[in-house]
Amino acid sequence: MNEYKGEGLTRRDLMKFGATSAVATSVVGSLSLAGSRVHAATPSTGLGTRFLLDCHVHLGGSPALMALSDQVHTPKDYLALRGKQPEVFAKAASQSQVDNSDDLIAVMDKKGVTHALIQPTPGKNADNQRIAEAARRHKDRFFPIYRPEALLGDLGTGTMQSPNRAQLRQNALQVADEIENALPKLGMIGMGEFIAGGFVTTALDPIEIARDMAPIMEALRPKKLSIQLPTGSSGFKGGMYYIYQPLWVDDLAGNFPDVPIILTKMGRGIRASFDTCLVIAKRNSNIYLDLTDSRAEHLREAIDEIGAQRIMFGADFHGLSLNYAHDVGFEIVDGAHPSKEEREWIAWRTADSLYQLGLAG
Repeated sequence: MNEYKGEGLTRRDLMKFGATSAVATSVVGSLSLAGSRVHAATPSTGLGTRFLLDCHVHLGGSPALMALSDQVHTPKDYLALRGKQPEVFAKAASQSQVDNSDDLIAVMDKKGVTHALIQPTPGKNADNQRIAEAARRHKDRFFPIYRPEALLGDLGTGTMQSPNRAQLRQNALQVADEIENALPKLGMIGMGEFIAGGFVTTALDPIEIARDMAPIMEALRPKKLSIQLPTGSSGFKGGMYYIYQPLWVDDLAGNFPDVPIILTKMGRGIRASFDTCLVIAKRNSNIYLDLTDSRAEHLREAIDEIGAQRIMFGADFHGLSLNYAHDVGFEIVDGAHPSKEEREWIAWRTADSLYQLGLAG
């Protein structure tokens, strides 16, 4: 594995390559899935498009939490649940996850969602192998992406402790090794949501954060595999959540212009966070946005500024959001009044191009 040393290179040097970076046409090498996962065109998708792909789905979860899904009907309900029922979350932290792929598929069918990018849900027994197996069982519907299991076990428990610098470095190298060796074996086509703060870095300076992330980005670079970085806020406790304010991603994107970076939730409806996402996207052609939990006016602005070709439909669909996730996404898209072509790009074409899924035929 090559390591980024950061010696003698400035952002200005690296930005020379940005204009020629053809991220949207990147090929996922031996992981190419063209023609192997094409689902029949569904004219009645939730957005009235040829296909509808949810790029933000978490498969798996604890039975205790998923049993509360009938009480959750809006994003506000979900965020408030921890405060209302802390004992359930405490139980869930020690409870092994189960596969809920059949439940997810049933809701997708009801809502007219033809495909999904699936990744692990944080918690005990979070398992990339489970994701890969679910994708094989539902190969016409699911595409698997990876999250580091070493991070996911403690995420959300409130018990995460910041490791020393040597451990931070070791964590980054371990993730890089998994990207290079485990992902091809599991058939995974990219990296899901990754929270750097408290796991691979405790830095505040964007340059230092980008340097700490370098082993992971170097591992993604050869096959131009993408990485999702969450923005705005989170319902989970633990970790260092200043990392959700994505100003630091500007340096990361400039240093690695050939690695696609998806800013998930594109600020999560928070104006200041959205503005930062948009500025970074305007400055770096390898930045994409996922509209999960955003606002219609933010989506419209993003379309006008960077184009629908760099925006993807996402719903943060998981065991607790079964009753609202896609409806919220539909309202965001419809409220932005996209043209027919813009709607197709957001619904599936951007993801199809970025991940080389082969949906377009």
